[in-house]
Amino acid sequence: MKRRIESFHAGRWWVALTVTCSALAAPSASACPTHSVTVPTQAGPGQGKEVKELLDTPFVRLVSITLHNGTVLAEHSAPVAVTIQALSGSGVVRTGEKKERVAPGQMLLIGPNAVHEVTPDGKSDLVLLVHFLKMAPSAAEKAPTHDHGH
Repeated sequence: MKRRIESFHAGRWWVALTVTCSALAAPSASACPTHSVTVPTQAGPGQGKEVKELLDTPFVRLVSITLHNGTVLAEHSAPVAVTIQALSGSGVVRTGEKKERVAPGQMLLIGPNAVHEVTPDGKSDLVLLVHFLKMAPSAAEKAPTHDHGH
């Protein structure tokens, strides 16, 4: 079974993203079908912050966040690891004292419960794709740890 989520808005460009749950270590292909999701690639007209849930499965949740006119995404955290990918625009993600640039073609991984905030460059718009990486507790306990010198 294949499910397609489409959302079109006047003045916006969108792109299709296919998420294959088997690539996320699903027990079998029948347990989690492929999902086709349409994600924004540019900010449309608007003010402040726009959050749209694109997909929510047992393995991953995808959310697009548009920060209009330099709107800051205030400090917050998530109970699971997340990736933040800039689809349009650029800015800075601050986690504690560490600041990382985010721009198209880059993705950041933020650990569970890490407090972070996102600040677009200047008064520009920033469109983000956020992946909430859900993992069963038993799998998390077995996952190897990696020291990347951070």
